[in-house]
Amino acid sequence: MICVRTSSAGINVNLVGADQASHTLKIRNRQLKGIYLNTWAPSTLDGDLPLTDFYEEAGNNNYAQDPKTAELAVTQRGVDGDARLDVFRELLGYSNEQSYFIPLYVPANNFAVDKALDWTQRADGLYDFSATGMNK
Repeated sequence: MICVRTSSAGINVNLVGADQASHTLKIRNRQLKGIYLNTWAPSTLDGDLPLTDFYEEAGNNNYAQDPKTAELAVTQRGVDGDARLDVFRELLGYSNEQSYFIPLYVPANNFAVDKALDWTQRADGLYDFSATGMNK
């Protein structure tokens, strides 16, 4: 265990590491107290799964258990287009106001390609070169 004091913010932090499997079990069994660090990969390509996990009553990462966020997470499934984006804005704006989640780091995926290569970066940030002919 490492103890760090961030004097400018007045936050005391105890860092305790764990392998991903153990960490996930602690989240699902609601054994974590206070603030914990986790990641979320954008491979779902839709906001429904993260909203379910973070805001619905039975969500694995829903420690706030706020009825307003739970209701909005369900509401977004019944609308589409701009109306759905409006629900996302309301839910995430409210969540930010309440400080339910505090993003600490968002990695940037950097890459470069040869102009002769016919390739488009995937929206989820993963790399798939199978259609380029480069995997032979």
